[in-house]
Amino acid sequence: MHEITPAHPVALILGSGFKRLAGLVKPVQRVSYEQIVGNTHAPEALAGLEATVGTVDGKAAIVYPARLHLHKGFTAFEVSSLVRHAHAKGCRIAIFVGACGAVAGEEGLGVVSDHINLTGTTPLTGWQREGDSFVPMNDVYDARLRKIACEVAKNNGMDLPEGVYAEVCGPNLETPAEVRALGLLGANYVGMSLSLEAIMAHALGMKVLAFSLATNQAGASYVSHRYVRAEATSAAKDLETVVRGVLARL
Repeated sequence: MHEITPAHPVALILGSGFKRLAGLVKPVQRVSYEQIVGNTHAPEALAGLEATVGTVDGKAAIVYPARLHLHKGFTAFEVSSLVRHAHAKGCRIAIFVGACGAVAGEEGLGVVSDHINLTGTTPLTGWQREGDSFVPMNDVYDARLRKIACEVAKNNGMDLPEGVYAEVCGPNLETPAEVRALGLLGANYVGMSLSLEAIMAHALGMKVLAFSLATNQAGASYVSHRYVRAEATSAAKDLETVVRGVLARL
């Protein structure tokens, strides 16, 4: 099996509560989200957001500190804007980080092995792709990168279970019946991002690694966006250890 050697920068695409990771990059250039996405139905959601081009521990990287979501008014194609920008800038590995709810299993940090797209849409609709427009989805989440992540976690005394991520539109959280249905579908995690971005990254030929931080049990009555952000922030140190360890082995 060939080695994963990033002659290109690595894209780090971050979700809510992961400012600590965004702070790891030594900046060379900043690019506004308005410039990346262009004209959109939700310009206010982009205000003040910037991608940072630079290095993380000496590795060339582009860090995107916030994700785009359907429930903010973006189209599926717009949601994939950060991925397409990263690819155009030379990134061939995309590392996603996001908070989610635990459907089956314990709360904590995990790595995504597959996804279930329940949004009812895809960023590939109408996209002009060279060659066959039908993109296989058998191996979206790179097995070699997942193995590296699990080894790094183990070497640092952490468990990093693999699981299936279900994406829903939001912004409402899941009902108890929906959580039971997600469990029957085989989902371990549920959230409002990832699958649309991963589909585009895979279609562009990028290697994908996705970390899921289950901050709560899905459908729990105590959950709020503030709670999720606080839990994500508290787990940032462990996540930073794993991400930096993965980057060191690329």
